[in-house]
Amino acid sequence: MSLLPDIPQPPVSTHHIDPADILLNVFPNYYLVLYEKSETERRSLYIEGYRDHLNGKVLFVMPGSVKAERVEWLALHLNEVNITDEKVRVILDTLEGLGVHAHVAKHPECGCQLFVLLEEPCLEEEVVALARHLKIFVGSLSVGTVTPFPNNDKVYIPLPYRGAGLHSESRESLLRYPSLDPISLPELATYIKKTQANNLHHLADLVQAEPEEQDTPS
Repeated sequence: MSLLPDIPQPPVSTHHIDPADILLNVFPNYYLVLYEKSETERRSLYIEGYRDHLNGKVLFVMPGSVKAERVEWLALHLNEVNITDEKVRVILDTLEGLGVHAHVAKHPECGCQLFVLLEEPCLEEEVVALARHLKIFVGSLSVGTVTPFPNNDKVYIPLPYRGAGLHSESRESLLRYPSLDPISLPELATYIKKTQANNLHHLADLVQAEPEEQDTPS
């Protein structure tokens, strides 16, 4: 018989963390244009779509069609297929110094994406303007063609983590700053840093005004 006192053990958690929930909570569901559905119906449809994406099917998202909807993130597509880690770090370092926390995902076939999550949701028309400010500034860093998202041309953008399960890595994971190592899906929510919209508003003032140009689909 053991002389050691019995130490109560914590109950084993049976709660299953749905990987699709993790991705959906970081990249909310305002872009897939399902506004006619109830919130419960929309979440169910999005969860299935995000599960398909995590199982390897590419999920593209697009700007919504309801201007009153408040949205929480924006992105850029950098159409430089062989962009180097050094150039990515220069972009991230520069933005970080200006209070803009950008998260990058590199795609071997189509360049890379920068994602910026906002501290407070904004009207979609304001986020379109913020994305254009970011595009003008990053474009000034000599990175080739840059497409903002959301945009008035309804250009799609792929989400990161295609083919990633809860404990597996994806070659399209978001990358840790500044090491550019992959961020696993389970740690994504705790790693993400959000940005104040005002910090993006100031970007356009830092470069010379450029003529308005049509956004080029990637």
